Amino acid sequence: MQSNRAPLKLIDGAADPFSGRHMVTRFQKLVPHSDLTVLEHIDHYPQVEAPEAVVV
Repeated sequence: MQSNRAPLKLIDGAADPFSGRHMVTRFQKLVPHSDLTVLEHIDHYPQVEAPEAVVV
């Protein structure tokens, strides 16, 4: 992902115990110019838990 030239977007549920807030922090360090949406009270399935926030 770091050498990718295409625009990247990450949508992450911050409350996810597996790939939540800690993964967002790491992703920002590795891919600093990506488009990032953090959904604060959402867990592992943002597309199910908050579909209106995922469809952009």
